[in-house]
Amino acid sequence: MTGKRAVFSILLVLTLVGALLAACGPTAAPTEAPQPTEAVAEPTAAPEEPTQPPAAGEQDLLDIVLEAGKLVVSSDPNYAPQSFLNDQGQMDGFDIDV
Repeated sequence: MTGKRAVFSILLVLTLVGALLAACGPTAAPTEAPQPTEAVAEPTAAPEEPTQPPAAGEQDLLDIVLEAGKLVVSSDPNYAPQSFLNDQGQMDGFDIDV
């Protein structure tokens, strides 16, 4: 039993000495911080026509939603207080209110 204990003690001391020597070793020379970039004087202009209109005969997604008269969304009721089922069994919470 004392043989195992002695080996463990020696390994522990060697590990601690190694950790101390590694922590007290020489450090690398500090590097200079990079120069900050300059801000753009003028913002980038938006393009004249950012989107392409739908081709003849095609409906835009907004037209489809407006034609349906409703927008169907899904929410998971297991994330209170964002969304959960209240005592009446109805969806409630922040996501539902928004």
